[in-house]
Amino acid sequence: MSSEKSTMEYFWDEVDRLSNRVMIAACGGLLIGSSAAVLKGLPFRQSAFSSTVSTSIAATTCFTSERCVNILLPRSDSVSALNEDRRHYISHGLGGLAGGALIGMIYKSSPLSGGLLFTPIMFAVAFAENQVDEYREERIRNLLDEIDNSNSSGSK
Repeated sequence: MSSEKSTMEYFWDEVDRLSNRVMIAACGGLLIGSSAAVLKGLPFRQSAFSSTVSTSIAATTCFTSERCVNILLPRSDSVSALNEDRRHYISHGLGGLAGGALIGMIYKSSPLSGGLLFTPIMFAVAFAENQVDEYREERIRNLLDEIDNSNSSGSK
């Protein structure tokens, strides 16, 4: 059996990545809507639901645009870590610009305002994703070192 992924596996990996980010945004929208309802004395369910749906729509638009840009960006065989980081930021920036422009056009009839709002947000998301990846890699390295140390000290 081949260890390479099929096109459908790549597709479902991208859908999974997208759904994870939309769910995080939906939870943030629920928190924001609930907080606004409590602080301003608004109807709780309506505010929470409205905010959750709005953030989910915005996240779906921006992250779908980001994944499309990421897929369309050319890849080279000799990609260094620096180039991969640049690719990550470029895809998030262009995804925020395209998704934000679409959202701005739908809600305010002004694509520029949406693009200007969501581009820095997507850059912040890219930065946060890089920080989480670096932490995860460092933690895995530390755990592997601990396992190696315990195995080497236990075998003596």
